[in-house]
Parts: sequence; C-alpha cells; structure tokens
Amino acid sequence: MPEYKAPFLKEKFQILNFSDFILNYYTKAKNQEHANLLLLLYLTGARPSEITLLKRENITIEKKYIRIILQTKKRRGYAERLILIPLSSEQIKALADYLTSKVFPKEYVFPSFARLRNPRKLLIELNEECGIGYTIDGIFYPFSFYFFRKNILTLLAMNGADVIELLFFKGASLEFIFKSAGYYIQYSREIAEKIAKILEKIIKYEI
Repeated sequence: MPEYKAPFLKEKFQILNFSDFILNYYTKAKNQEHANLLLLLYLTGARPSEITLLKRENITIEKKYIRIILQTKKRRGYAERLILIPLSSEQIKALADYLTSKVFPKEYVFPSFARLRNPRKLLIELNEECGIGYTIDGIFYPFSFYFFRKNILTLLAMNGADVIELLFFKGASLEFIFKSAGYYIQYSREIAEKIAKILEKIIKYEI
C-alpha cells in the first residue's frame, strides 16, 4: 500500500508523542545514522529532498539550539527555511554531537541518503526491518517521511502554533501570500524562536 494511503496517515491517524517515540522507536534504530535521522524527522518533519541535501555547512550549534537551514528543491530552484531545535533532552544533545561530527562543510550529514533518488523507499525499508511503525488491523505500516511531517505539524497546531508559524515550519511558499517579502520570512529568527518554544513543550510532554 502506498505510504500516503496507509490508514494510520488518514482515518486512523495516531499522534506519536515525544516520550513514546524515544522509548519505543528511537531505541530500535539500526545504527547511529538511522537513530539520528529518525529524531531529526520527528522534530522537523523534513521532506526527503531536504534530508538528501543536508550538509554540515547547514548546521550550527548555539547555546540553546541546533540551528539548521533546510534546503528544498522546488520547480523554480532551491528554497530554504530556518529551523531551531531546542537542546532540551539528552537525545537531542546527542543529535547535535552527531550533526557536528562531520568535519568538512560540504560533507553530507546522512551519507546513506545523500542525493539518493528514492529516499522514501530506503527509510521505509529500514523502519520495516527494525519494527518502527504502527500495526493497524493486523498489518504493520513502517513510519514514512510523510508520517513524521504530519505528526509534528499536528503537535505544533495542538500546542498553539498559528497558521503563519505552521506555514513557516512546513516550508510553504510564503511569497504567494506575502509577495517578495515571503522569501525573507523563511529566515525569520523571531518566528523560528516562537516555534522552538512550542517544540520544547512537545519534547517535555509526558504521556
């Protein structure tokens, strides 16, 4: 069944809270690269193309945040968006160490996915192998890029993100709303920090 038609993405969608993700899925990862990719996807809902393009030069570790510029390949070239991830758990601090372990600026952060033609297929295969997904009506559905994207956007909305913040976070084409100013809004530190505060609530939430 195509990943976007799986029942847990549609009529039987189940929200995955952060503590549940860490306890039941993060620890099942095949290796360090897989574990850190899962965590980054959980926190950012990054598109497949954003993961395949992500390099060391796109990442900075600040006092309170992991600062990431995610690049998206679009019809008219490349678009970028600023994401701030609060350093609010041991797993996220380990993610920061992993992301900065790459020495060269042009080095890809997730080499197994770098410029891969079909990253969706590889992620689903890894998650299926490791049992990372939901079982619905006796059928196992491994988590996909789209699942993580829907999950974090839903959690942000539930925790107070407004429409502009959601569009900013998902990397929507804001120039259609704000004309030429839309390009610059994608780099707004103020909006990124507001979203980071909501992410911190999500991270600290206990089931």
